[in-house]
Amino acid sequence: MAAYVAAPVGIDSTIAIGHRIDGDFRPEVTDSLGRRRILDADWTMLTEDHGTETLVVDHPGQHDGCAGDALYTSVRDAVIGVWVGDCAPIALIGERGIGIAHAGWRGLRDGVLESLLRVFAERDDRPLSGVIGPHIGTCCNEFGPADLESMTDRFGPPVRGVDAAGRPALDIGAVARAILGRHGVGRVVEVASCTKCHPEFFFSHRRGDQGRQVMAIVIDE
Repeated sequence: MAAYVAAPVGIDSTIAIGHRIDGDFRPEVTDSLGRRRILDADWTMLTEDHGTETLVVDHPGQHDGCAGDALYTSVRDAVIGVWVGDCAPIALIGERGIGIAHAGWRGLRDGVLESLLRVFAERDDRPLSGVIGPHIGTCCNEFGPADLESMTDRFGPPVRGVDAAGRPALDIGAVARAILGRHGVGRVVEVASCTKCHPEFFFSHRRGDQGRQVMAIVIDE
């Protein structure tokens, strides 16, 4: 069943981390009842095209099904979520609002977190903490040498690792932490569970699964 985590720092909010047993959360498969079993309010999830667009939710359910990869809201009773199957779901908790992003390596490279952080700033808000949900671990994330070199140049040596077979690998969590650290997000908690290593808990694109798990956040009443 889904795990629930209180926001580390910032506006009172609850983060739900879904598991395989909670069902497939691809937009074309999930329904309102399945969503409300996780968090009982109106949801917004996007198409997630590995891009960088952030949408602002000003009322519960706004923009559900629209194109984009990140969401921000300062509205209570509005759930914002991302569906993932190896990419990192990343929640940010601010002074006045919350955000969430679907962050694969391309999205991180191209600026999906920076896009979300800009929206925080535009809304006169500041992210105080972040939660990086389950994603593919370095142990299973073999990465091409040229792309790994490029990511290392941009985000620093900690993003470089090796997989379980000793091949070059990318640490997606380290990339996210580097970006958030540069932008002053003071506390970042990472749920260090590799989606590919744990088929009993998570769907994994690399493992060939079609399904996707969810991570979602809502401001508490």
